[in-house]
Parts: sequence; structure tokens; C-alpha cells
Amino acid sequence: MQDLHLHTTYDDGGNSVREMTEKGLLSGFSSIGLCVHSPIPGESWCATEDGVRQFISDVHEAADALRGKMPVYCGIEFDSVSECDLSLFDYVIGSVHVLQAAGGPWYYDASREETLRMIETVYCGDRDQAAEDYFARVGSLAELAAVDIVGHFDLLTKFDEPECVYDVHSSRYRDAAHFAMERLVNAGKIFEINTGAVSRGYRTSFYPSDALLKELFSMGGKVCLSSDSHSVDTLGFQRDKAKACAVAAGFDAVWEWNGSDFVPEKI
Repeated sequence: MQDLHLHTTYDDGGNSVREMTEKGLLSGFSSIGLCVHSPIPGESWCATEDGVRQFISDVHEAADALRGKMPVYCGIEFDSVSECDLSLFDYVIGSVHVLQAAGGPWYYDASREETLRMIETVYCGDRDQAAEDYFARVGSLAELAAVDIVGHFDLLTKFDEPECVYDVHSSRYRDAAHFAMERLVNAGKIFEINTGAVSRGYRTSFYPSDALLKELFSMGGKVCLSSDSHSVDTLGFQRDKAKACAVAAGFDAVWEWNGSDFVPEKI
């Protein structure tokens, strides 16, 4: 029982390193990993460079305090527009949140209104082109050897409920998503089944979508379970349901970090 995608007050999380680790222990987790949003100048939802150094120190201190009780790992959610020394962390989650383009930066997960403005301003209203560009950026994470886990693969659909922004049944959307997924699978990346948008009330379904999860299985992909929690209240949110989604797609194992490598654990 492991969750590697947990945020703290070092970025846009609501609880401290100590509070998150204590909650993990009380909740019966076998191990947890705290991660920090990589620095992006001018972005308050990301850690500062000084904050990253202090975060690493605090996580190591928490790991020492809980040694023999519950392993605590130190990770980073690395955004594709960041620059950071990734060798400082136990594991790396690679994500795409930001589009730096005309009139930007734009954010894929800010609001439905901003998403629609971005599509109109940057892509002249072509939603399929916007999706193709997004998935191309996600697919490029395959080229970063340090990235272990792909964060919320289809984050662009965050505001697709109840009325869709993107046409996920479009052949252009589907081909772009599948091509990115294939690149990432071939590079050995693990895809998280991320329950964060559900816990925060934006969606009723997880990332990736059920259809993409089935495609991922058919490609021989690997998955892990992540709550993307930003508070103690949602640590491990709907983990059993996420596990059921993995099983329904065909998976019989999830991948977990053991301190030195990712290994499969039978579901």
C-alpha cells in the first residue's frame, strides 16, 4: 500500500511534511512518497529553489524519524518547462501543466474558461490541434531518462465534465494520445492512475480514462496508484476503486518503489 504523489506546503499542498507522514502512518500505508512541484519562476504553486532544498531536508528528517515504522521517500513532480537537478530525488513524476505560447503562459488545469480561451487564442479554435500539441509534450517525457512516472496522462480533460471541452472520440485526439502513450511505454515509463481530480470535485473518473487505460494494457504498459493528494484528508483517496479500474483494464499488478527500484506488486 503505497502512494508516491503527495504534496505539502512547500508548493500548493495544505499540510506540512510532518502532518502528511503522520497521516500516512496512521492510515496504514506500507510506504509513502512526498513530492514537490519543480520550480517555475513566478509561479506560486511551485516550490522555490530554496524551498526545494528545505523540502529535501525535511523529508529526509521525517524518513529518519519513521525508520523501522514506514519508509518515506523524497520525490519531485517535474514540469516539462522546469529546470531542476533531478538526481537529488528518489523518483521523478513527469507532468505537463503549462503551455508557454502566444499570450501565455496557459495552464491545462486552471479552469474551463482558461482552457477555452487557450484553444481559441493559441489554436484558432481547433480543439484537436490543442490535444495533439498537449500529447506531443507529454510524449516527449519519454526522452527524459530521469522520469519514472507519467503524471495524470490526460490532464487536459480535467474540465470535460459534464460537457466535454475535447472530443475524446475524435480520431485525431485518439491517435495523438495513443502515439504519446506508445512512446512512453517503449521508454519504460510507469503511468499513474490518478484520483486527484475526483477528490477535489472536478471529475467523477480518474486519469487516464478507462479507454486509455485499456489501450495502455494492450501496449504492455505499467501502472501505479496515486492520490495526488494536497491534504491529509485525501491521502490514498479511492485507492480501492483505482485498483478496481486497473483490474478491469486487464492489469494484475501495480508498480511500487522499494527504495532502489520499481517492482511489480500483485493486485
